[in-house]
Amino acid sequence: MRRFDMSTPAFVIAFILGPGLERAMRQTFLLDESGGWIFLERPVALAFFAVGALALALRLRKTLRTG
Repeated sequence: MRRFDMSTPAFVIAFILGPGLERAMRQTFLLDESGGWIFLERPVALAFFAVGALALALRLRKTLRTG
């Protein structure tokens, strides 16, 4: 975690919330026939995905620059 400058509190939060999120996503996929498209049909969900993708891209860019 130190090598990639990862936050310990963020890791703990993700570790605690991860199993519940996985369970909810599995239920969503089982209940909806359209598969993963249900997450992209709503503007709020799309905005969250966009923010997540942007945060990931910025983190990768920072990591690649510092090498």
